[in-house]
Amino acid sequence: MLNSKTNTKSRKKNDTNHLSIESLQKKLTWYESFFTNATDALFIIQPETWNVLDANESSAYLFNMSLDDLIGASLPQFRRIFKLLQKESSPKVLSELSLVTPNGDEIMVEVSARFDG
Repeated sequence: MLNSKTNTKSRKKNDTNHLSIESLQKKLTWYESFFTNATDALFIIQPETWNVLDANESSAYLFNMSLDDLIGASLPQFRRIFKLLQKESSPKVLSELSLVTPNGDEIMVEVSARFDG
């Protein structure tokens, strides 16, 4: 009888873990789709190096370059936004920023940023 109860508990725990993994996979797929298909340019920037860790196609279009070339590019102009995030009591910043693209073009953008880390 003890083995039966133990096996039942084990199965329930495995079912719960399985549902949890499925739920996380669905959320991950949704977030990836949201990021990839957003019409706004989205960047994930590494603050210490100012390198683009990830971006979407809208970002590549804005910078007039391929996504592969944009990822890994250095955008030190984001340093200003990072400094604002450190100064402000709010974890979010909305600001205008002049960006010089890796191709040398200058573009003016509105930046909404949040520091998570």
